[in-house]
Amino acid sequence: MLTRLQQLNPELNIQSVETAEFSKYGRLLTEYDFSELINLMKDFPVPTNTNTYTAEVDETKTMPLYTELSTCLYGEMPIQIGFGGGYNVSLNALEWHNGNEVNVAISDFLVMLASIQDIVDGKIDSAKVKTFYLKKGQAIEMYGTTLHYSPCNVCNDVFRMIVVLPKGTNLPLDSKPEKGNMLTAKNKWLIAHPEASSEVNAGAYVGITGLNLTVKI
Repeated sequence: MLTRLQQLNPELNIQSVETAEFSKYGRLLTEYDFSELINLMKDFPVPTNTNTYTAEVDETKTMPLYTELSTCLYGEMPIQIGFGGGYNVSLNALEWHNGNEVNVAISDFLVMLASIQDIVDGKIDSAKVKTFYLKKGQAIEMYGTTLHYSPCNVCNDVFRMIVVLPKGTNLPLDSKPEKGNMLTAKNKWLIAHPEASSEVNAGAYVGITGLNLTVKI
């Protein structure tokens, strides 16, 4: 699959998350068993022309892994384990959080990443964005300085993923931020590409320059 994607998208220079290039943005998580979570969410319904996201799946709260991740990976901080999936092939925007994010691949997908240091004077060139491939079953921990957004599909089928974050992340804000503020939800800052109509129409801060990177599948 990776070789096929690389051949179709030479301009994206797609790399595996197993390469050294990924270490700038995060690390592979191999010390945890995510199989119970994958079995729980692998058949969750998702749209075929857009994305869906649930910040917290209630059934995860009683699983031993929930306590293990909260205690060991997040240093006894409260967490939430959620679900995402659907269809997407473009960059569209970049977001970040105060705290690391874990993504578990229920299916293969791509992530487009950059670093918060790449934002200069409220702008970031999409040429700074790097694309990485996760295969089914792999888990990554992305650092709080890593810009990311919705994964991209690797084929015409939908993608599915598990998302672990500090508790409360991505929930609605208590008060609407001022215009031009990148804060769009609790612990979620976002910068959009001008061609990302859904985000722009919702009032997102526009600051990605260059191409709205798109994956050929």
